[in-house]
Amino acid sequence: MDVREIIADPALSIEAKVILVTGEIGKQILEAEHEESRKQHFISVGDIEEMTTHELADLLSNVVLVLRRLPDVPMRQLQEGHP
Repeated sequence: MDVREIIADPALSIEAKVILVTGEIGKQILEAEHEESRKQHFISVGDIEEMTTHELADLLSNVVLVLRRLPDVPMRQLQEGHP
């Protein structure tokens, strides 16, 4: 599922969208940066420690772009699991 499809899917809750989009972005970064790690869907602390400041900035800016596209809701609402 494409990131745009995830965000546009009205059947998904905000929590599900955040989890799916974050996972998708992480997967894309891992595929680009670590070809041998294709099956991982997360970024470890070790991966972040090995990044340059510019790589980390790119990662964080991508997360910001995704969050900006989601509805503006309090973080507490995401943590509590409200639809």
